[in-house]
Amino acid sequence: MNDFPEGWELYDPVPRNPEGRGFWLDRVVFDTDSNGRPCIYEPGELIVSQSTLETKRTRDRIGWFRGEHRLFGDLVLLTEVDNVVARARDIRAAGGQAQPNHVLFADSFTGGWVHGNPASFGNPASFGNPASFGNPASFGNPASFGNPASFGNPLGYPGLGGGCCSDCYGTWQPPVGPADVPRKSLALAVPPPPAPTVDPGVGKGVSVRIIDTGLATDDYRPAFLTNDECAYSDRVDVPNTDDDGCIDTTAGHGTFIAGIIDRMAPAANVRIDRMLDTFGVGNDADIGYLIAKIALEGPPDLLNLSLSGYTEDDQPPMVMTEAIRLLTGRGGRSRLGGYGSRSIVVASAGNSSSCRKAWPAALPDVISVGALSPTGPAWFTNFGPWVKACAPGVDIVSRFFERDPSLPEPPEHIPRDSTGSPFEGWASWSGTSFSAPIVVGALIQRHHLGEPLGKAVRSLIYDPRLTRMPGLGAIVNVHP
Repeated sequence: MNDFPEGWELYDPVPRNPEGRGFWLDRVVFDTDSNGRPCIYEPGELIVSQSTLETKRTRDRIGWFRGEHRLFGDLVLLTEVDNVVARARDIRAAGGQAQPNHVLFADSFTGGWVHGNPASFGNPASFGNPASFGNPASFGNPASFGNPASFGNPLGYPGLGGGCCSDCYGTWQPPVGPADVPRKSLALAVPPPPAPTVDPGVGKGVSVRIIDTGLATDDYRPAFLTNDECAYSDRVDVPNTDDDGCIDTTAGHGTFIAGIIDRMAPAANVRIDRMLDTFGVGNDADIGYLIAKIALEGPPDLLNLSLSGYTEDDQPPMVMTEAIRLLTGRGGRSRLGGYGSRSIVVASAGNSSSCRKAWPAALPDVISVGALSPTGPAWFTNFGPWVKACAPGVDIVSRFFERDPSLPEPPEHIPRDSTGSPFEGWASWSGTSFSAPIVVGALIQRHHLGEPLGKAVRSLIYDPRLTRMPGLGAIVNVHP
C-alpha cells in the first residue's frame, strides 16, 4: 500500500448528492447487523479486497455486479451488487474480506432522534428553545429529556434500560423514517462574540485539512480566515439546496468548523475538502479514498473529521481504516516532531448517548473526542474506553452564513434560523462535531508554545497525570 495502482485517478470521489438535492434518506439503505444493531450503507455497493475478488471460491459468492473500481492498496469497490449485507457475510464466512460501503454523517444518525449534533438534539434551537418545541417545562426541562441523569449519561444510571452493551446505560435506538429526522438546520443566529485574544501568530507553519461540507460560497461566506496563505477547495457549501426555504440540515457545517480553528489558530494553513453534502451524508469508500489521496499527495499536520457512523457488526470501516493508517505513517515522523506519525487525525465521537463504537473515531490511530457541557458530560455525547478526550460541545459559537446585502435576492432566501432571525455571520451550535476542532486548536496552541505537535498530543491527551472524565478521556477545557 505504498502507492495507488496505475489508473487510480479513474475513481474520482465526489459527494454522491453533489447539489444536495433530494433528502438523503431517499438514497441510503437501512439494515441491521447480526446483533440486531442498525447499520446504514450505500445501496448495491460492496467493498472487498483484491485478493478476495481474485479467489474463485469467494468471487462466486459475490454474485452479479456491474462496476469494479480500484481504490488503493488491496481495496476494490463493487457496485450494483444485490443483497449487499448477505453477500458480505457470505464472503467473510468463506475467509474473504468484504463489507458494505457504510454511510457516515456529519450529524451522527442514531435513530429516533438525531442527538446533539449540529443539526439536532443538543442545540438551543431545537428541543429546549422556547421558539421551537416551546415550553421549558417539556422537552428542554432538566427534569425531562435533556438531563444528563436521564438520557444516556456517560457515567450510567441504574434503571434506564435500553443500553447499547451490558455495562452501560446508553440509549441506542433503531433506525427511523424520514418523518423523524430534522430536514432543516437548527443552528441559532447569534451576535458576534468578543474578538479572540489569541496571538495572531498561533498556527504559523501548521497545516490543517478538514473533510466536511466544504466552505460557504462567496455569496454567503462571512469575512474571516485571517491567514492569507490559507488554501480552500470546493467552495460549494450553500444554505439551501432543495429549494424548501429552509437551511439544509448540515449546511454551513464546514464553515463553522473552519471558524473554530481560525479563532484558536489564526495563522494556521487550512484547507477544506467537501465530501459531505448539505445533509451531512458521506460514505467509507469516498472519504477513505480522499484521505489516502491526501496522504500520498502531501499529508497535513492535522486532519479534522467531524463525522461518524456505525458499521455492520461494529467492525472498522475497511477503506477509512487503511487510509488513516497510510496518513498517520505507522512509524513515520512528522516534520513538526514525531511520536510515530506523519499526520495527527482528530475525529468527533458521535452524538448517540451511546458507548457503541463510532467510526472513524474509534480507530486506534485517531484522537476521538467527546463533548462537555458547562456542568459535565454533554447529554448527547458518545462515550466509552475508546474515547480519548473531551472538549466543550454545547452552545459553541462560530462563523456561519452571512448574506451579502448588496446582492438582490428575495427576503425569503436570506439564511435564517428556526426562529426567523437572519444569520449575520455567526451561529450557535452543539455537538461533538465542534469538540473535535477545539482539540485541533488546542494542539496547535501547545505547538505555538514550543512543543512539537507529537509531544503536544502526549501532554494534552495521553499524559497519565492528566485529569480524566470516566468514559470521555482527558479533559481539554478550552473554548474558541
